[in-house]
Amino acid sequence: MPWYLHLALRQLFPTGRKFPFFTVISTLGVALGVGLLIVVMGVMGGFEYQIRHIIVDTEGEVQVVSRYGIADYPKVVKQIEAVPGIAAATPYVNDPVLIMLGDKPVFPMLRDWTSAASRR
Repeated sequence: MPWYLHLALRQLFPTGRKFPFFTVISTLGVALGVGLLIVVMGVMGGFEYQIRHIIVDTEGEVQVVSRYGIADYPKVVKQIEAVPGIAAATPYVNDPVLIMLGDKPVFPMLRDWTSAASRR
């Protein structure tokens, strides 16, 4: 018997009994961990398409961002829509706002889309 197999069996069965308690618990723990990892990776792999689709629908594939705002945004939107392969372009505002709730200030994020129908 090779030395590494002898050493592994000696660690698994130190007292010579058939199935020591700690060996069974350790083996079940490793098997449960590997099984759980396989299930989680399978589920997340299955939902990957849906998650990507939801993110692209919410955020868009390409964003043109300006730190201080775009003054003539209709012109920029028309330039972007003129690029071949662009299906649609929609301007939006995403900034924090101040709301006073009683005596307490609250700073939620405001996201306002300007629909394509209202621009034309």
